[in-house]
Amino acid sequence: MGNNFCKLPGGRLRPGESEIEGLKPKLHSKLGATSPSFQTDWQIGECVGTWWRPNFETFLYPQCPPHVTKPKECKKIFLVLLPEREYFAIPKKLEVDRCSIIRAT
Repeated sequence: MGNNFCKLPGGRLRPGESEIEGLKPKLHSKLGATSPSFQTDWQIGECVGTWWRPNFETFLYPQCPPHVTKPKECKKIFLVLLPEREYFAIPKKLEVDRCSIIRAT
């Protein structure tokens, strides 16, 4: 795939950690400035999508099938707003289609 692969930030939650508390450090490390004086205060909005992986297949489903009692994965997509003084920059080498930008912003 090379350098033309764009992946949304995410990961696993620690026990007792809320979804928003777990998302903020990922946003800082993947999309934030490297200088501590320029740290962004991310405004995390509502959950706009939930996808379920019932087993170890690659397919995700918009709802958990009724016969699955313990799904292997649950992916949630949150709306994250950029502050007014921030901008979203893409390196010149990386080509990103409009759908990825909409999902990433």
